[in-house]
Amino acid sequence: MKVLLLSYEFRPWVGGIGTYAEELAASFALAGDEVVVLAPDYSIEARPGWKGTVDETDHPTGRTEHPEPDPFEVRRFTSGRGTGPLSQMWSLAGELNREIDRFAPDALLLLDLHGTMLFSLAQLRRGGARRVQSVLPILHGSEIYHLQKGRKARLFGRRVLDSVPYLYTNSEWTRELLNSMGESRWYNRAKVAGIGVARRFHQTPDTTASVEELRTRWKVAPGRRVLLTVARLVDRKGIDHVLQCWSRLPVQLRSDWHYVIVGLGPERGALERIVQSLGLSDSVTFGGSAPGSELPTVYDCCDLYVQLSREVDGTVEGLGLTFLEAAARSKPSLATWHGGIPEAIADGESGRLVPPGDLAAATEALETLMQDEHLREKLGIQAKARVRERFNWQDVRSRLVADL
Repeated sequence: MKVLLLSYEFRPWVGGIGTYAEELAASFALAGDEVVVLAPDYSIEARPGWKGTVDETDHPTGRTEHPEPDPFEVRRFTSGRGTGPLSQMWSLAGELNREIDRFAPDALLLLDLHGTMLFSLAQLRRGGARRVQSVLPILHGSEIYHLQKGRKARLFGRRVLDSVPYLYTNSEWTRELLNSMGESRWYNRAKVAGIGVARRFHQTPDTTASVEELRTRWKVAPGRRVLLTVARLVDRKGIDHVLQCWSRLPVQLRSDWHYVIVGLGPERGALERIVQSLGLSDSVTFGGSAPGSELPTVYDCCDLYVQLSREVDGTVEGLGLTFLEAAARSKPSLATWHGGIPEAIADGESGRLVPPGDLAAATEALETLMQDEHLREKLGIQAKARVRERFNWQDVRSRLVADL
């Protein structure tokens, strides 16, 4: 089978959707399918006026290193990214049509809202002719808000979702969001594709950086335990709430731990000011980016993973990939009852969940987990077993293939 996967988020810009796109493409390719990923060209030549190939605030965790060859082909648009003027999107729609003609895919996977809108424009350029047998849109949560409120999303995104026999979501929560927001037409045709964890998180890390080297880089004192967050530094991830909770902990307990924040993003300056204002500079480190090959070791450095996500301007956590990655390394998580996170973390089984914005509950749960090593170990073991059983990319592929 020939599969064309369209994603606006793809390395070197790699967040949750970009990782989803990469791993899904690999799962199809490793099953013997011929796969092409079509994504924007983020080079400076393709985007005149940029300060560099990718602004370091533009991508979340620096998962840009990719030492091994892909089992699939990656092709880039030549007309820029196309998230701005309609005229540029119209130009990219022509490129998408040419790629469909060249590759002649049996299935087209639309991994994000921009790609869905682009395919709608591509159809308009052809006078409505599709020229691809199966079109499979996959929703991740936040785009549902944009489909109701964004002008271009309403004009072009909805057109595609109305026309396909099935559409897919990354979680059951995202599917239910369709119903709760009044999109019953889509809800009745929606199926849960799910999500998986990359194989490297189940393997012995193959990286030059050891746990001790990373601890030294982060200036973690010998003997201190590590609380970790791996995320794009934006409001929705709730890192400011973690810092507030961190400041409320007993000084003696906090002195035995160190909080490391791995990731890049526009809120770094604001978060650094919070650290300074709360007097936490000696116990908090901003670790910056981490190459993809290094991430399993990054998780190995920690004793507890934390991310207190919340809804901000319609952006939500459709599930939360980093919780699954931490679990695959036998690490428990503290998170919130927000979005699809309860599908990633079973409260009391693989971690703890607290209401979003409830800093008192979050501080109490954080203190309990930091104090109880036996509980952390128990939750970590259960988290790993749960991820192995429920979150596999080959299972995601099988659910999608069933409808092709």
